[in-house]
Amino acid sequence: DTAVQPAALVSLRFVHIHDCERMLSSRVTWDVLWTIPTLRRVEADLDAGAAKAAAQALTACRVQGMFNDLHVHELILMRRSRMGDPPSGEHCATLLSAASSLRRLELSDARGMSGVCVAALRRPELLRSLEVGAGATAEPHDMVQHFARCRCLRSLHLSGSASTSAARALLEPLTRACPLLRTVVFRSTEGESRSVWVDTPAGTVHWARADTSSTKWARAT
Repeated sequence: DTAVQPAALVSLRFVHIHDCERMLSSRVTWDVLWTIPTLRRVEADLDAGAAKAAAQALTACRVQGMFNDLHVHELILMRRSRMGDPPSGEHCATLLSAASSLRRLELSDARGMSGVCVAALRRPELLRSLEVGAGATAEPHDMVQHFARCRCLRSLHLSGSASTSAARALLEPLTRACPLLRTVVFRSTEGESRSVWVDTPAGTVHWARADTSSTKWARAT
C-alpha cells in the first residue's frame, strides 16, 4: 500500500500531520506509522475517525505479532481546525495502553473525557509532561486521582478544564503523589491567594504564582 516500506525509514523519528482528515481517518496511514521502528514523536489531529483508525491499526499489528508495544516517547494529539466529533475514551485508552515508553502526552480535544483514559497508561511512572485540553467532563480535583499515578510528572497543564474553587485541593495531593512536579497550570476562582504551602514527609513545599490572575503555579521550594 505504500511506496516506501516502514522498515526502510530507519532515520524517521518525528511525524506531524495536521488538517489531513482523509489521511488520518485511513487505517493504512496508522499501519505505516505504528510500524516505523525509529518513530519517537507523533503530532497528529485526533478526532473520532482518526482515533478509531489508529486504534484498529494498532490492534491489528499486535494481533499479527508485529510488535507488542509502541515505542513513541511523545504523543501530541491535536484538534482539527474544523471541529469534528471527539475521540472516544475507549480508543484513546487503546493507544495509551500500548505506549509503554511515553514521556509526554497532550490531549487537545478532551471533550467527554474524565481522566480515566490516563489510567490505561502501561507505565505511568515514565510520564514527565501531561496536558489535557478543553472539554473534560470531570472536575480537576476528581481527575487528580488518575494523574497521581504519574509519580515522575514534572509538568501538568489543565488550563482547558473547569475552574477549581481552591488551588490547594489540586496542589496538595499532586505534591505528595508527584514529588518531581514543578509546574501546574489550571484555572481557579480563588482570586486572593498567590501562595500555597503543602506539608509532605520530606518537608514543606511552597507553590507560588506571579499574580492572582495567573493560571500557572510554580514550585518555589
